[in-house]
This record gives sequence, C-alpha cells and structure tokens, in this order.
Amino acid sequence: DIIIEADGNSLRGLTSEQAVRYLRGSEGTTVRLKVEREGNVLEFELTRRQINIPTVNAELHLNRVGYIDLNSFGSETAIALPGELQRLTRQGATGFILDLRDNSGGYLNTVVDIAGYFIGPKAVMKVQERSGKPYKIAPESTGLLFSQPLILLVNENTASASEILT
Repeated sequence: DIIIEADGNSLRGLTSEQAVRYLRGSEGTTVRLKVEREGNVLEFELTRRQINIPTVNAELHLNRVGYIDLNSFGSETAIALPGELQRLTRQGATGFILDLRDNSGGYLNTVVDIAGYFIGPKAVMKVQERSGKPYKIAPESTGLLFSQPLILLVNENTASASEILT
C-alpha cells in the first residue's frame, strides 16, 4: 500500500518526514486517507491513537542462537532486553546475535544501561564538555552481566545510540 493523500493533501513526492506532518495528530481525531493498492485507489477514515511498537523482538534459532532485533532505544528497551536474554538462555541459547540494522537510535540513558549488560560497570563513552573537561558515562548498576558470545549486526542506517552500543 502507498498512502497518496491525507485529508485532501497529496503526499506524492514528499519525504517520510514531510508526509508524517499530515498523518500525525491528537489522539481521537480522524484522518481521511487515500491509499494506492495494486493500481486501485482506496479511501479510509482512521481514528488516531497511540501505537506502542515493541523495541525488542527475540527468537531462538537452531535451538542455540538467540536472535534479538533492537529497532530503537526507547524507554522500555533496557527493561525488556535482559528478560529476553534470560528467556533465550533458558531455552538453550549459547550465543546471541544483536541486530542493530536500521536502528536509528533513541535515548542515551537506555543505550548506556544496555551496554552495561555486556561490559559491566565500565564507562560506555567519554564526553568532553565545551570547557574541555572530559567525563565518563557508565551504567548505574546492571545487576546482570551476559558473557555469552555476541555478534552485532549493523548497516549504513545504524545510527546514534546504536553506534554507541556498537
């Protein structure tokens, strides 16, 4: 499906960021969309509401490889990830693939906490203030430390917080 119009405004030729301005709105309000599907134009009236997309998707492959897709670093990601790591370990995972491809980033405190699950209380990054004074940013306390083999997958769209974790 291709959304071609929102509330009478053509979305053709707009970037995703530009088109989103016509699609987003206050929860409970409606938007009328025209959608192109296989050469046909369909019309829908949708009521806007909050959508919660899980940031951590995990599954076990070949009965021993835990595959975890992190699509962003949201407020719940640092809470969800250790649970998924533990669940996959109980199911037999002896190593993990952490997929950060197309992850555009998110909250800095979330990525710092997540890094702590793999490196412990060590500094995740070093920042230099404008005054020139450097300081380190480290996780507060993870309580968990995973030492199983880990592979990180990245691509040209891996950015921001994902680069820090990498």
